[in-house]
Amino acid sequence: ESYRGHGCAARACRLLIPLMRAHRMRAVTISTSEDNAASVRTCENLGARMLGLYDLPEWTELYAQGERRVRVFLWDFGA
Repeated sequence: ESYRGHGCAARACRLLIPLMRAHRMRAVTISTSEDNAASVRTCENLGARMLGLYDLPEWTELYAQGERRVRVFLWDFGA
């Protein structure tokens, strides 16, 4: 709890950029639970763009765990 709100998750994501670029990735999609405010803030902090709120298919594990919708973001970290 003492580390919450300090941007550690966004910093950790940014540390992955060299690895993603090494695999010729320019962007990634990130999904998070509909009500996970901390993950939404992390995506916003990264500059990710929300693509939408999507219903989960019934056959997914998340659906079986009680989740029904996810927010999907596109994080374009460039060339």
